[in-house]
Amino acid sequence: MCSWPSCCWALGAGFHLFSQTPSWAAAIDIAPQHSGTLFGIMNTMAQLTGACAPVLTPVIAEKFGWTNALDFVALMTGNVGALWLGLRPEHPLAGQLKLDPRA
Repeated sequence: MCSWPSCCWALGAGFHLFSQTPSWAAAIDIAPQHSGTLFGIMNTMAQLTGACAPVLTPVIAEKFGWTNALDFVALMTGNVGALWLGLRPEHPLAGQLKLDPRA
C-alpha cells in the first residue's frame, strides 16, 4: 500500500512528465528552424531552476516560514503557467527573428 506522501510524490512526477511532450512540441512549432537551440535554452533554464529550488526554498522558509516559502513556489509555478497560456504555437517566431548574422 502506498503512503500519502509517496502517492503525492508519484502524482506530482506524473503530472510533471505529462507536461513535457506539449512543451517540446510547442518549441518545434514556434521555432522550427531553431528548435535545437530553443530545446537547449529550455533545458538549461529547467536545470538551473531545479538546482536552485532545493537551496532557496529552505532559505526562504528560514526567513519567512515554510508556508510563505511554499506559497512563493506556488506563485512562481503559477506565473510560468500563465506565460504558457500566452504561447501561440500556430504563429512561428522563426520567420520573424533574424538569428543568422549573415542574413
